[in-house]
Amino acid sequence: MKKGFTLIELLAVISILTIIVLISVPVLNNVLEESQQKITLESVRELVKQAQTTTVDNGNTVPYQYKIEDKTLKYKGGDFTKGLIVVTSGNHSFVENLSTPKYCINGSLDNLEIEKGSCTNSSYTDYASTEQIMNDFNNSSMLTFDELKGDFYLKGNVTNNYVSYSGIVWRILSFKDGMMRLVSQSPISAGGSKNHQASLDYLKNTFYNNLENKEYVASSKYSTGLVSSIADLNNVTASEETMHEDYKVALLTVGDYMRATQSGTNFITNGSTWLLNKKNSSIGYYLSTSTIKTLSTSSTMTFRPVITLQSYVAFSGTGTSSDPYKVK
Repeated sequence: MKKGFTLIELLAVISILTIIVLISVPVLNNVLEESQQKITLESVRELVKQAQTTTVDNGNTVPYQYKIEDKTLKYKGGDFTKGLIVVTSGNHSFVENLSTPKYCINGSLDNLEIEKGSCTNSSYTDYASTEQIMNDFNNSSMLTFDELKGDFYLKGNVTNNYVSYSGIVWRILSFKDGMMRLVSQSPISAGGSKNHQASLDYLKNTFYNNLENKEYVASSKYSTGLVSSIADLNNVTASEETMHEDYKVALLTVGDYMRATQSGTNFITNGSTWLLNKKNSSIGYYLSTSTIKTLSTSSTMTFRPVITLQSYVAFSGTGTSSDPYKVK
């Protein structure tokens, strides 16, 4: 005679099955959620690549912005309801408050962050390009074109040329070929005081390697000729132009400091710091309380770095000391 399950055995089986279900459902849900997030992020990457292609095809300069709501992109994948795409360069292109019915996505192509739920902030940052910032200065008559150098310089006591990048406050010095040259607001403290060559070596190696997103910094030509006299800017320029060197990070040149000065005032005032040019092989120039002085290049002095940012960098902020332009 065939024996059936007892009530206790049936309850035990049911209990085991219940436990298995309770364990399996959350695991399955997590797997499904991770899969959905991966699919969504891949759609975001495809969307940004489409924006990059459209930007190139239309001949637009970067950074260039698209709002999903404007429906100017012909991308069909992904159910995006709102959001901002900013095309800069390669994987630095980024999205802000990009929304689907289920997710909110922010970040650059190589560092996307996804959260469940609607984006809590529905507004977008107003990003500006180097060209737009330069035009704003030009429209306010703060910009001067130097025919000898071919650069646009800010002169005098400018108060809205602050930039925040890599944890350092900088001041906009000049513009050329769509790029922006910056000088640090203050001497950097980490490097300490060094002789002239050691200062350049520190900036070239240690300082540059510690910068965030250092690929934003362009290799640029600096006028390094010997300057025998600083009595006249035209003579200084002619002397500087006899020699050039490529730097990612350098020191402020004698001529650039003089070009930033108007009626005895400028925005580069604090600290005693080395300048790039030398008077001769053993005597260098340094800046002290808004005055250019000379000193043996073997002596030690603090220094402030000078960099040139690539043309594709996007900026937020207004450029004031309390709200500097922030490199995205």
